[in-house]
Amino acid sequence: MNKREIYQLVLMVFGLIFIASGLTHAFDLEALRNSDLKTLKYVPDQILVTFKEGVADSIKAEIHKNLGALKVRESYGKFYHVVTVREGGVEEMVKAYSQNPWVEIAEPDYLRIAYFTPNDEYYTYQWNFVQINLPLAWNKSTGSGVTVAVIDTGVNPNGEDGFGSRLLPGYDFIWRNNNSVDDNGHGTHVAGTIGEETNNLIGCAGVAFNADILPVKVLNSWGLGFSSAIIDGIRWATDNGADVINLSLGAPTSVVSQ
Repeated sequence: MNKREIYQLVLMVFGLIFIASGLTHAFDLEALRNSDLKTLKYVPDQILVTFKEGVADSIKAEIHKNLGALKVRESYGKFYHVVTVREGGVEEMVKAYSQNPWVEIAEPDYLRIAYFTPNDEYYTYQWNFVQINLPLAWNKSTGSGVTVAVIDTGVNPNGEDGFGSRLLPGYDFIWRNNNSVDDNGHGTHVAGTIGEETNNLIGCAGVAFNADILPVKVLNSWGLGFSSAIIDGIRWATDNGADVINLSLGAPTSVVSQ
């Protein structure tokens, strides 16, 4: 299976758990903090389109023109197109693109949200580590030589029980720059569970405390995002040395129930 086939499989399987940047279109992610997340399913004026392998750029452009796309941009890695459509026309345009013989996949840019995590100090003293036999596993490996991408709200580099030099330079697919600092806390919590400094008499222990952490920010300060950024984030992570990818996120019930 080649890289493109792997990516297409990822897109189809994880299309219902992926996230995206809200700053590449007019829709404002920050406004969602006062919205009813049970009713909002996806970006109201944007869809994701993947063409079949080998389709010429001229044919893609003609299809976009004929179907009335308002704006088109390529994703990271140029594997799919982010297409701006008229507001309220998402389902109609998904159907129209899906019926075109040159199109592999067309789907809405679904809303995603970070899974809930408790904010209690020491998180009940991490009783779960014993249940998954971590003390025994640590005799075999502590994650040394492994890079884990945390695709989330970013990772905070500060803190007394952080990651040291194991925190690698990351990327922000919300603002589309190299600043992957966490402005929510969820991603840092997840990264800490994976690999925070351990055996230092501070805070908690990490599951793989010698692994490198690669932060990829795809959720905003409220833990919200859409499908396109997480797809880009996964591709970017694989291109930048990730051996393991962590996704502690999901979808509102309105999307899951479909």
